[in-house]
Amino acid sequence: MKMRYLHIAILLPIVMVLTACESFLDIKPVGSVIPENEEQYRALLTNAYSRFPTDRGLAMFRSDEVQLNAADSYSEASYLDIYTWNDNAPSDYTASFQWKDYYHIIYLANHIIEELADADGLTPAMEQMVGEAYCLRAYAHFTLVCLFAPPYADSTLNAPAVPLSMNTDTETTLSRSTVAQVYASVEADIASAMQYLNAPRWTGTLAYRWSVQAAWAFRSRLYLYMARWNEAIGAAQQALALGGTLLDLNRSRAVAPAHHTSPECIQALDFVITTDYLKAARPSGDIMALFDPTADIRFLNLTVRETAAGDYAIAADGSPAYRTTFRVGELYLNMAEAHVRLGNTAAARDTLLALKRNRLETSYFAADSAAVVALDSDALLQAVLNERARELAFQGHRWFDLRRTSQQQLIHRYNGAIHRLNRADARYTIPIPKEAREGNANL
Repeated sequence: MKMRYLHIAILLPIVMVLTACESFLDIKPVGSVIPENEEQYRALLTNAYSRFPTDRGLAMFRSDEVQLNAADSYSEASYLDIYTWNDNAPSDYTASFQWKDYYHIIYLANHIIEELADADGLTPAMEQMVGEAYCLRAYAHFTLVCLFAPPYADSTLNAPAVPLSMNTDTETTLSRSTVAQVYASVEADIASAMQYLNAPRWTGTLAYRWSVQAAWAFRSRLYLYMARWNEAIGAAQQALALGGTLLDLNRSRAVAPAHHTSPECIQALDFVITTDYLKAARPSGDIMALFDPTADIRFLNLTVRETAAGDYAIAADGSPAYRTTFRVGELYLNMAEAHVRLGNTAAARDTLLALKRNRLETSYFAADSAAVVALDSDALLQAVLNERARELAFQGHRWFDLRRTSQQQLIHRYNGAIHRLNRADARYTIPIPKEAREGNANL
C-alpha cells in the first residue's frame, strides 16, 4: 500500500473538488497530497476527470463532417496529416492523440479501486466514488479500443487491440490485449460499477460525473458497438427511466440539445469542440447536405451558425459548457438502429419519429412522418444512420459510427489536392502513437 501511495504522491497533483460557484469543470490545483479521506479521494477522482482527452473531437477531422480551415496556418500544421489520413509520416507538428493521458486516468482509477473497493465501512459517498472509478477505467479503455483497434466484429475478436491496465503495478510492461478481451473488460467494469454507484444522475456543474443513468447509457453504446441489439435497447430504456427528456425545439430554441444544461444531458465529460478545433474545422458539404434548412430546427444556430464572412461555422462556442458524452437523443437513436437491425420496423419508425417530432418544424413533420412510414427496412436503416449524423453532428460520434457501419470511401480536398480514404481502408484504425510504441516494444 505504501508503494501505491508513493506512486500517487510522486506522479499526480491532486485538485480540489468543484464548488457550486466554479464554472463547469474549472478545477483548481492545490499541490500533491496522499488521499486519506472522503474529500481527498473526491479530489483525486476530480483530477482524473479533468484529464480526460479531447480525442473524440480530434478524430472528427478524419470523418466526413468537417473540412479543414485552409485560412489558418496553425490549423494546417496541427491537423492536416490527421485530415488527410497521413499516419505513416506525419509532421512533427501534427496534433497527437493522447495515449498517455488515458493510462494516467486509468492509473488513478485503479488506485481508488484498489484502496476502496474491498474496504469495510464505506460511506455512500465513498461507494459512489468506487463506482465512478470503475466507469472511468472502462470508458478510458473503451475510447482507446475505439481509436486504436479494429471495430468489434466476429472477424476481429482476436485482433490485437490496446493494453488493459487493471492495477497500479508500474513495473510490468503491458502488452496488447485482443479486441474481445478489451470489450469484455469494459463490460465487466460497468457491471462492477453498478454495484457501487448510488447517484441516479448528476446535473449542472456536476454533470461530468458518472451516475447510474450514465452507466446505463454507456452500456447502451457499448452493446450497440458490439451488435448486441436487444441489450442496447434494454440499457437505453433503463437509462431513460432515470430521467431526462427530449428537448422540444418547437417550444424552445434557447439551448442546444448537446449543451450541458439541456434536459437531455446525461453526462458531460468529453470536451469535443475545443477552441482550437473550432478554429480549425468548418462544417463539411457532406454534413450540410443532410439537413433541410427549412424544416430542421437544429440546423441554424444549434448545429451551425453563419459567420460574418457569409459562410458557416460549428455552432458550439468552444467552451466547456458544450462538453457532451451521453444524452437522451443518442439513446433514441441507439434504440431505433437496434430495432431496425432486429427487424422491428414498426418500433424503429416510432422511435425515430419520436425524436424527429422534437427536431422538425411542426408544419413539416406530417410529411416527413409519412415518408418514414413508407420506407422499407434497408431505407429505414439508412434514414436512422442519417438522422444519427444530423442529431450527433460535431459531438464526437461520426468517425466511430463510420468505423462500425459502412466504412465508406471518404474524400477530403485541401488547397487543390484530393485525398481519399478507401472503403474498408486500414486507416479506419488509427495507429498507436509513435512515442508509445518507442517506449514499449510490446506495442
